[in-house]
Amino acid sequence: MSLEKHTFGIIEASLYSAGLCDTCKVPEMINTGGNNSHNPAYEELYCKKKKIFIDPQLPEFQIKECDGFEIIENH
Repeated sequence: MSLEKHTFGIIEASLYSAGLCDTCKVPEMINTGGNNSHNPAYEELYCKKKKIFIDPQLPEFQIKECDGFEIIENH
């Protein structure tokens, strides 16, 4: 396969978000790996209400609605 016919672009990191999850107080960081002696703990953002891991997504795939959403109060 030749790469000559393909166009590559750089996507700005600011486009990546999880949508509503970015401002929700329900998701929390949970340890998903590591054995605490040889490997460091590996934590991921997880929503216990929806039972899903929260990953940054491009705008068209971000979570826009959620019945478990709870907004974080601004200080």
